[in-house]
Amino acid sequence: MWFRALQILLQISKFFFCNGGPHQNSNYLYDVDFLSYDTIFLYSDCSVPPTLHWGFIKSFDGGNSWTQYVHNRPKNMYFINASLAYGFTGSNMYCYYNDTVQFVSSVPFTYNTYSQANFIDSLNGFVYAISSPFNQVFRTSDGGMTWIQLAVNTSRSYYLMESLNETVSYLYADSGYVYKTIDGGNSWNQIIRKDSVIDIHFLNEQRAYSVSYISNTDSKYSFSNDGGQSWTSSNLPTSFMAEHIKMFNDSVGYVDGKSTNMYSKLVILKTTNNGLMPIDITTFTKLLINPNPSIDGEYIIEIPLDMASLDDVLLSVYDAKGCLILKNNLTNHSNKTTLYLQGKAKGIYLIQLSDGSNRYFKYTGKLVKE
Repeated sequence: MWFRALQILLQISKFFFCNGGPHQNSNYLYDVDFLSYDTIFLYSDCSVPPTLHWGFIKSFDGGNSWTQYVHNRPKNMYFINASLAYGFTGSNMYCYYNDTVQFVSSVPFTYNTYSQANFIDSLNGFVYAISSPFNQVFRTSDGGMTWIQLAVNTSRSYYLMESLNETVSYLYADSGYVYKTIDGGNSWNQIIRKDSVIDIHFLNEQRAYSVSYISNTDSKYSFSNDGGQSWTSSNLPTSFMAEHIKMFNDSVGYVDGKSTNMYSKLVILKTTNNGLMPIDITTFTKLLINPNPSIDGEYIIEIPLDMASLDDVLLSVYDAKGCLILKNNLTNHSNKTTLYLQGKAKGIYLIQLSDGSNRYFKYTGKLVKE
């Protein structure tokens, strides 16, 4: 599963480069929704070679093939499953169902500049507007046909909401304030305030994750085991400004954001060990390895041309569980190096080559030992 997730994201990474390189004018990714390892939705203004253009595209085979759909879908859709989503254009809510978009209702916001949906199932959900000083939250129990306004702190600007179930939800506000309801939105209590936070994600009521600013060019990743009362942090790669975080379990997840030194290029980082070693999957290129599979555990690895001139290249090998088993600094390398896995168990291994600072992994490959 670890390698399957990596393979899918490798396929996705090509969509963040227009016609062979970063889109210098606009490479805006409006939505990316991972419903499973195989079902992916993208909405972007970046052209997708060779035949698809900007717009709404989806894949049901992990990014190996894509189908383009209507361009006029709302840009901030909330997907419940592969066939159903809700989203907004202004105060008007639309339903995306089986590849068609239909108007549902107008939400009675006082004033609205940006609306976002957060649905638990096809009937029960919330919507909120980012439009200070009229910050409002509404709830529906009939798929958006009728709305009930909820009492929230109107002095705060709400930019994100997520629900764990029908009773427990979170509202993320400006200045790091986080509000929680345990009664379906009838009452809200401030539970934490986390300074410099960019995004927070609760996996459950105890396990939480966040990305935060360090400076105007760098950011960090944090996790909590006590509902956000205390945090353990580690720096993300330098010159990277995180924007969103999504964890699928206690180890595996993604952080997306922008490189601050490469034309604001979109970057997606993947972790398989709770953020200890984030991998930049958007710059991955496969390595040439021979023989592969190998019976005796000896492999010849070609050093890519753009790394051949580096004084320090780091080679890392992971087992199928994502555990680091070998790390070598190739300080006196040529265009090839030999890797020895004698004594290691039969199976699949992941190899990565990066610059010696161990910040951005640029090349990856899969080894098979028989």
